[in-house]
Amino acid sequence: MADYKTVARPYAQAIFEVAQENDALDELSTSLAAAKALLEDGQVVAFLAAPTLSDAERLTFLQGLFAEAVGEDSVFAGADKHGTNFLRLLLENARVPALAEIADQFEALKAKIENMVDAVITSAAPLSEAQQLSLIHISEPTRLKTRSRMPSSA
Repeated sequence: MADYKTVARPYAQAIFEVAQENDALDELSTSLAAAKALLEDGQVVAFLAAPTLSDAERLTFLQGLFAEAVGEDSVFAGADKHGTNFLRLLLENARVPALAEIADQFEALKAKIENMVDAVITSAAPLSEAQQLSLIHISEPTRLKTRSRMPSSA
């Protein structure tokens, strides 16, 4: 898989700024996560690379995928002019394969503005539920938000 970090940076920054101006960070985050999942296996990217498709057909195809995956009101399903323009821009510049990296960089920007950090805690012994909850609440005095993913005990 190609490294799209440099290519993705200006797109992520631009879509982040638009989302922030329109108070749509969470909505766009959901749509970008769906985009990343849809493009993960490469079949969609390969289909979109077919030379017989026009950009208009590619856009219609992508919007249909997003409508089905996220809902008709999704940013990328055609309901939002900023989302449609963003997809058009990616298609015109052949940057759709960079969408997963754009999503990752968008999430990093969103986490920074929300003062959110991801933390991985490794324990030699399984933690009780009370211990897990206390770790989640550690951030309260520091005013940081946390996202926790506690693996289930097996």
